[in-house]
Amino acid sequence: MTDRKNALGVLDVLESPYLQVFPIRCIEVRNRNARCGACAAACPTGALAIAEDGMIASDPSLCTGCGACATACPTCALVAQGPDDRELLERCVKAGGVNDDRVVVASTAALDHAFGHYDPAKVTEVATLSRFDESMIVTLAACGAQSLTFVDGRDAVAGEDALIARVVSGACELLEAWGAALEVTIQGHLPEEVVTEEFVDEERPVTRHENASIDLQVDPEAYKPLKLDAQGKLPQQVPNRRGRLLRTLNSLGEPSEQTVNTRLWGHVTLDTSHCQSCRLCTVFCPTGALVKYDEDGGKAIGIIHTPAKCVKCRCCETACPKQAISLSEDIFAPDLVGGYSERYEMPVPEIVVGKPTTVVNKMRKLLVGANQVNFA
Repeated sequence: MTDRKNALGVLDVLESPYLQVFPIRCIEVRNRNARCGACAAACPTGALAIAEDGMIASDPSLCTGCGACATACPTCALVAQGPDDRELLERCVKAGGVNDDRVVVASTAALDHAFGHYDPAKVTEVATLSRFDESMIVTLAACGAQSLTFVDGRDAVAGEDALIARVVSGACELLEAWGAALEVTIQGHLPEEVVTEEFVDEERPVTRHENASIDLQVDPEAYKPLKLDAQGKLPQQVPNRRGRLLRTLNSLGEPSEQTVNTRLWGHVTLDTSHCQSCRLCTVFCPTGALVKYDEDGGKAIGIIHTPAKCVKCRCCETACPKQAISLSEDIFAPDLVGGYSERYEMPVPEIVVGKPTTVVNKMRKLLVGANQVNFA
């Protein structure tokens, strides 16, 4: 079980000019029974790591502000800054413009290895390739890029970075479904069109920052319990990157009638035969992919699922006391931009006053002089 205060503290010490933190979006902050750890799994320096007790531990002195954790986080509780996504995309478009719309993105390690023998005007540098997510790749396709080459610069097999490999795979599957022509590759060396024979000495932008994080005082207000709104749910928000990706896909036109399988979306299935109609799944859903409905004066209840809003955090699975919810990773492409949603009707629970577990009977034990209180 996650210690919410520990999770908040881990996030707060990572706040810096290079990484913006929104603790309320964090899965482990929202639900103490949830397990995620995607940020720690993606961190290349150990600034975030999974401790022996299963908790996420942080060491701000190791953070370089590379942004890999922000790409891994399904709810955008971490947002990369300095540069932000827009600034980085502008650099890519500018560099591609002088390279026949061929965009080259290289890690700092790759450019350190090739120092002085490439044209910096044609290359966009990042601390780690995992700074890129699917929304940025699809946006470059929409901007007219003809090719996108990621260069990791290591002697290991190209694509060793598991996160960027999954990002590229998912983006290519989306581009195929939408019929967008963009060749995306990961390789270990710079392409010939950016390599120079003569030595070029030009100042490079700073992409890695020693001790990038600033150890801030934690706001005591952050430790207060999250409150439910009038609809009985925690605050919900579709991540900015996800919204941008959906808008960009929509601008590319109609997708083909096929399913896509990426790290981004999930399709919720509810087994109503096991469901007890508690609808806790809608309480903890961070994006509004699951919302409750009540109709006909409470005689018809259930949930509405919108696949396009799902971020595959599996909070609904964790929250369900009867394991009635399962998540499929195959999503029908047209459902992502067509506003598709589906309804699951649930049985209206009966309130039996005589049961010992009924709320009114539990309250009898808590209230002084309960035998004098009329609960009828």
